Amino acid sequence: MQDTVAELEESRQRYADLYDFAPVGYVTSDEKGCISEVNLAGAALLGMERSQMIGMPMSVFVDKGNVKLIFNHLHSCKQSGETVVTELKLSSKNAKVVYAQFITMIVPGVGSDVTQYRTIITNITGIRNAETEIACLQGTEKALLASEERLKYYASELVSTNSELKAFADIVAHDLRTPMVNLKGFSRELGYSLINLKDIMCEIVLQLPENSQKKVKELMESEMPEALKFIETSVDRMSRMVDSLLKLAHLGRRKMIYNMVDIGELVANIICSFHHQIEMHSIHMDIRPLPQIKTDQMAIEQIFSNLLDNAIKYLDTDRQGEIRLSCTHEGDEYLFSVEDNGCGITANDLGKMFESLRRVGKQDVPGDGMGLAYVRVLVKQLGGKIWCESEPGVGTKIFFTIHNGPLQTEEHRGL
Repeated sequence: MQDTVAELEESRQRYADLYDFAPVGYVTSDEKGCISEVNLAGAALLGMERSQMIGMPMSVFVDKGNVKLIFNHLHSCKQSGETVVTELKLSSKNAKVVYAQFITMIVPGVGSDVTQYRTIITNITGIRNAETEIACLQGTEKALLASEERLKYYASELVSTNSELKAFADIVAHDLRTPMVNLKGFSRELGYSLINLKDIMCEIVLQLPENSQKKVKELMESEMPEALKFIETSVDRMSRMVDSLLKLAHLGRRKMIYNMVDIGELVANIICSFHHQIEMHSIHMDIRPLPQIKTDQMAIEQIFSNLLDNAIKYLDTDRQGEIRLSCTHEGDEYLFSVEDNGCGITANDLGKMFESLRRVGKQDVPGDGMGLAYVRVLVKQLGGKIWCESEPGVGTKIFFTIHNGPLQTEEHRGL
């Protein structure tokens, strides 16, 4: 008999230890919600010595704005007879905000009357803070996407006059570059905060229910790092876009310097710079006689360089590549053409190919979508026009006109 009593006492003591030293709070309350029993974790979480808590209503320990929620929580448990889960903000004597998850079930007494509630209280402040950080990161992502759309809008509004291009460059440099620097800096700070948050959460996570542990792990190890990586790559991409647009604006403002240029010799030098690509892909180059004209050498060199680079990149790998350069003229206006037998461009994309930040055709070809936009601006600076003819699977012809010497009209003077 004594052995049985001793075993029962030992078992009771083990239960008491498990109850008192559990990592989550256990609270037993009567039908009115007044506390009749609480373990050490519950007392610590609710912020009072447990001997002083006996007989106090549970509503005392939640934030004033959540008092109605705790009453509804207990009432719902009583009415349904089922376990009820509610997230509540606890009251705090300091400025620290604590969020807790209340899981309550009823303990039926004699008959059908409810005599007790049993509540498990878990500190979920870490999870709520992590969710707030995720929301912040997602908001930053949206801001990045909005900025990128605004950047494309600015590009589409690019105009040819010096004053408008200068204003555009100022907008890009100030309104977009400054926020990007801030975004990169704050995302780096969020990265450091995430590392610190992981260290803080290591011990707290082990005290949470299994499903909450899984959720925290997913937030800390997957969603938040992915969001930060998205911000980093988006800022880098936007930075390159801004640099390209500033270069475009600079090209539009640069004063043309006219000298006699041997176009044949200039094109031969450009082809030499592409020698490796031409040899590697066995490209046949057909260069017809090209003239000497009075023009800006730097501009015309970049025009041909970009057009040849584009033609080489978009050749069809299923057949031998062919590129042809030719020129005709009428008076002082020269018409150049760059023709290839590459992949070609659809009719829907033809009108977009000279736009800033636009890429048409194959998307696996490296580039920033600015090469033909540079060409368009430079051709216009030289008083010419540019257009394209293309057929998918057949090839592309790009035509542009250049005047021999500067045009002295109001439209082009000072460009």
